[in-house]
Amino acid sequence: MEILIVIPVLIVVTSLVLTTLMSAYGAESRVQSTAQASSQVTLAFMALDTGIRYAADINQPGQDSDSPPDYFVEFQSDWTQDTQTQITEGQPVCTQVEYDNSTGELLQRSWDADDSVPTGSTGWEVLASELKTPLSSDPFSLSTPQSSPWQLTVAISAVVGSGSSKGTAQSDFTITSLDTTSSSSDEGICGGTP
Repeated sequence: MEILIVIPVLIVVTSLVLTTLMSAYGAESRVQSTAQASSQVTLAFMALDTGIRYAADINQPGQDSDSPPDYFVEFQSDWTQDTQTQITEGQPVCTQVEYDNSTGELLQRSWDADDSVPTGSTGWEVLASELKTPLSSDPFSLSTPQSSPWQLTVAISAVVGSGSSKGTAQSDFTITSLDTTSSSSDEGICGGTP
């Protein structure tokens, strides 16, 4: 008789414990996914900050003809950054940053300003991944060329995981290009659009 009373109580207690553990596991997965998404957004900001901050000219952001389109912005800088993060004046360098709308990656490639624009998949470096796709609007926007210094605004979202463990992070940040002036060019630099 006692066993018949204990078994249902044991089943109820066990199910409560299992439900609590499953809930805690789900919450921990969401926290980890959100931390990873936040990390991707932070990586994107850190990678773009130095390059754009010292840009002398920035092209108007554009998009390619793919479906969905990939969004990009190009800028030219007379400053370079060495392995110890020392910034020095040097050969003008062009940089292209692209939001790959099919893979959810933020990519970057650079070349000497005197050389031609690389084509295809040449020289790309992944700055951030697991970004939201597909985007329906350009994540890059440039302040009007009449203002000085120029500012590039970047709006990105990262999505990590799926279902109940899905984590997201979003950021809109504006980087001021300290070396731009009202006479800086906003189109046709670095060979124009790819």
